[in-house]
Amino acid sequence: MNQLNTLRPSDRRLLYALATAAIFLAAALVLRLAGGSAAPLPDGPARSFSPPTTAERVAQLRAQVAQSPDNADAYAALGLALLQQVRETADPGLYTQAETALDEALSLDPQQLDALV
Repeated sequence: MNQLNTLRPSDRRLLYALATAAIFLAAALVLRLAGGSAAPLPDGPARSFSPPTTAERVAQLRAQVAQSPDNADAYAALGLALLQQVRETADPGLYTQAETALDEALSLDPQQLDALV
């Protein structure tokens, strides 16, 4: 310990920082190894959940618009989902459908933010 007191303060800080980093690295390694032995998730609906694809989302929004044709938010969401589908499929025909949905959202609510953007 006497050798530690003979170090310059900057060297002592560096030594403490390295020791702290080594402790954190060891703790992270232990947690990582312990996490690998966790019990497997049970089979069932909770495990098989995955977010809907863009095509599924578009279909859901089309149904929502058909059910509630005065919902500007649904039209705006449909327009945005269609634009996402254009990016994924490179189908330029979807631009017209997206424009129609966004225009309808604005006709129902001229201040609808998603449609304005």
